[in-house]
Amino acid sequence: MAPHSGGLLSIGVGGRYVMGHNMVDGAFFEPRVEIVDGTLELDVVAVEATSGTGYGLDVGMSLELPLGFRASASGTNVVQRMTWDDALVSHSATWGSDVAGVDQFDEDFIDLLDTFQEEVIDPNAVSIQVYEILPNFFEESYFPQVFRAGVGWKSGGTSLEATGIKVSPRGRFTSAWDERISVGIEQKIPILTLRAGMARGQDGLGAMTGGFGLGLGPLKIDLSGGKFDGQSAVSTWDGYYGTISVQLKGGGA
Repeated sequence: MAPHSGGLLSIGVGGRYVMGHNMVDGAFFEPRVEIVDGTLELDVVAVEATSGTGYGLDVGMSLELPLGFRASASGTNVVQRMTWDDALVSHSATWGSDVAGVDQFDEDFIDLLDTFQEEVIDPNAVSIQVYEILPNFFEESYFPQVFRAGVGWKSGGTSLEATGIKVSPRGRFTSAWDERISVGIEQKIPILTLRAGMARGQDGLGAMTGGFGLGLGPLKIDLSGGKFDGQSAVSTWDGYYGTISVQLKGGGA
């Protein structure tokens, strides 16, 4: 980010080069039931691009207001492009059981994943399942635009901040947790900084966190912990997390 300050207003523009590791899209196809021998088979196919490159342009601004207040706004991926390698790989598996629900469908999920077969896709000879996935494979295969707006207040060693994040309906690499409202407070006292915050996202996803930072000359230690909770459309969030970081600063003035 390269800021330009003009009195109480700061504006920044940043560019990013993106290296994508992989992109995967897949589908479960209609099951086949054999009446004679009483078996059921289900085809599962995924298509993968193993690499990609792109770029993004970000913008942001911050405005200092009277009485210790400030406002800020930013946009991530305001302008962007993503290109994926078209040398694609397919991963396919056929899961089967008898109608009573035994055999393969009773196996551990990891064991089911081990049944996938990997194959480089030949554009001149693809299966029907792969052919059905390919037309929309590169559609919206980029990262979404993310817009942030926040207000804050600072007086002495006390800081308050409230931030809202909105994700535009563009790009497939996003989740429900990307859209949220968060509030936080920080209190600085000699050699110690205390922090606490909470966030609430769409579909009821939420988080609470707390931590502290300890500064001893060139040594700075930060510890934090929190809890996720909620139910999204695709998964359940329920658990605790913690982080610790140590910084050692050197050099003269």
